[in-house]
Amino acid sequence: MDGRKLGLVIGLLSAGLFADFQTGQAVPLMNGDPVGPNYTIESIDAGVAVDFTATAPNAGNSNTIGKLTVTMSHSSLVFLGFMLHENAVAAMSSAANGGLRLLMDVVDTNGMTLSWVDYHIETQDNAEDVNAIRALLRPNEGLHLIEAHFHTPDNFASNPLVLKSSGDNEPELDFGLGSPVDPGKKFMASNILLHERDFAGFQRGFRVQNIPTVPEPTSLALTVLGILGVLGGGRRWRSMRGARRPTSV
Repeated sequence: MDGRKLGLVIGLLSAGLFADFQTGQAVPLMNGDPVGPNYTIESIDAGVAVDFTATAPNAGNSNTIGKLTVTMSHSSLVFLGFMLHENAVAAMSSAANGGLRLLMDVVDTNGMTLSWVDYHIETQDNAEDVNAIRALLRPNEGLHLIEAHFHTPDNFASNPLVLKSSGDNEPELDFGLGSPVDPGKKFMASNILLHERDFAGFQRGFRVQNIPTVPEPTSLALTVLGILGVLGGGRRWRSMRGARRPTSV
């Protein structure tokens, strides 16, 4: 097959795939699949499912190209996530609020025997690229960091853990009590805005990863000791009360 025919086949396949994305229906992603026109998803961890629903950018969806729905179950305290890679070197720098903009929902089931009391969603960017952009281009980072980061629009929500900070222009979102995520139950966060800026001459790439935390053994032991102390104190109080009961004369 000559180059022109091969290009035509690839073009038709790509057009069909993007047509699926343009329907507004959630499409399961595999490693190597496109996420919009400029990025590709890679290194999806085992046990992580990622769906992509394409949308036309507008004010109602924070000018994003669509939404990722990330579903997983943690049975141990390990990071689970995926990577997004820009397909080519950027020809020009985007506006500060431009570049890759995606909404993201996270649904994580507690597959452990302990309740979760914290949860963390973070980006891991290429530090070498971030430092080079900062040194060469000196962009303003007051509203949008160079590294991949998060924002929390007005329709952002989480349950049962709650966000501990503003969640705006941050590379890590930390969640806490709230209420714990008991074994077999789900932690959910919806409408997180994921943002990566374009800079001329650079090809961006970053990882998004998630991890819960459980009570530290020391804290758990102190809690147990506290409960035992209260129970023991109650027994001693009842014993002393019995000892002081007046006798018949």
